[in-house]
Formats: sequence, structure tokens, C-alpha cells
Amino acid sequence: MAHMPAAFIFENVVGLVTMDGGSRTKRKGQHDPTGDFTPGTTFTSIVDDLAACGYDVAWHVLNSREWLPQCRERVYIVGFRSDLAVLEFPWAAVREGASGQATTLRHVLEEPASAAVRACELNAAQWEAVCAQNAVYPRWGGQPCTMAERTAAIDQKVPALISSYHNCNSFTTKFVFEERDGSRRDTGERRPRFFTPRECARLMGFPGSYVVPSAEHDALLAAQWYRQIGNAVCPPVIQAIGTQVVRLLDGRK
Repeated sequence: MAHMPAAFIFENVVGLVTMDGGSRTKRKGQHDPTGDFTPGTTFTSIVDDLAACGYDVAWHVLNSREWLPQCRERVYIVGFRSDLAVLEFPWAAVREGASGQATTLRHVLEEPASAAVRACELNAAQWEAVCAQNAVYPRWGGQPCTMAERTAAIDQKVPALISSYHNCNSFTTKFVFEERDGSRRDTGERRPRFFTPRECARLMGFPGSYVVPSAEHDALLAAQWYRQIGNAVCPPVIQAIGTQVVRLLDGRK
């Protein structure tokens, strides 16, 4: 037992659940999707192997949109050492602690006139490349990609940030066309922009005290930041799960 922690939390992309023969049934308005998954052989093997190591294992799919203005669906695996006899993990209590459900992109945008915002504007070559891509990119039915598909909807949740976000050649990248004050960026004077490093941190749920690189002063460091933040976990979600883990462990001391 010296090398077996009392509990653990693992996080991964939701595709891990369904790979190798698994499946998923989506239902509109469903907020507790775990029951709609049929795990594939890979995920089943992972859970079985963890159990064989001496742990009682539970898993659940959570979407960060319940805490943050980002739709980031991930599978979370929690395990307790079997001798602790933790019979059931309270996923409902985890979700009950969600806050910020009303937040949207508008709530995390920086001041439109800030240096950080100006530093994240697409340059002329990038903007030209985006427009050219849209014209030739084949969509379903052979239709070109529209600029609306490249726009981050300011009063909605944004798609999951990924490591390749800061790349205008990626069709999954969404750009800011409207600032929080309602001003537009699709005119000749102001081109659309990427999210700033601080906005990315806010979308992920990092606190304001967390130090982020300055895109206007160190472009290379900022580029590395974008790759790293896309692979990070959302602190509020981990905190909500961790709170229940600690509570259960404290009850067995």
C-alpha cells in the first residue's frame, strides 16, 4: 500500500470512451450523458486494469459549459483504494456545485482598446488566408465555408479550446468579430482577432491571479501558451470533483 494513493482523478477526451467498438447516443437537452455511452474495449480495459490494481473506479462525462463559457466535454475517472470501501461517487453533487452557468464569451473578453487585444488581431496576410480558405473549403454538400462558421458567438458558449487554436489555417479556430462593447472587427480598419492569452485562461477557468504571457511583448512565449492552454484541464471542474474526493476520504479517517 506504500505506493498506492488513497484516491486518484484521471481526465481525458471523451473519444477515449467510445474508441474500439464503443458508441454514443446523444439526446437533445441531455445534461447527464454518461448513461448514453457504450464503452469500447480500450476504455473497458482501462477501467478493469485500474480495478485490478486495487481500486473502486467510477467514471463520468462532464461538460465545462456548466461552469464556464466553454463547451469542453471530457471523461473523468475517479478511483478509491478498495480497502477504503467508498461505494459510490456522488457525481450529482459535483454538478450541483457548478457556477457561472449564465456566462458567455462576452463575460471574459478584455477591454477592446487594450494592448493585448490589439496584439491578437489578424495581420493582413492571415486575414487574406482565412478569406481564401473559406472560398475553397468543401463543406457538406460541397458548399464553401461561411465566415459565420469562423465567428465566435459573443453571447454563447465557445467550442473547446485545442492546442492548435492559434492557427488561422485551422477551420476549428473561431475568431472574435464583435467586442464586448458591441463594436465590430470585420471592417477595413479592424480585422478579426484571436482570443488573447488572458481570455483563454478565463475560458478555461484559471483565476485572475494566474500569470499569462503577454502577446504584445513576447509573441513566441504567447504561441507556446496557446498550445499549452488547449491541453489543460479546467480548474473549476477539477476542484468540484476534488472537493467530493476529499470529503469522502475525510469521512473514512
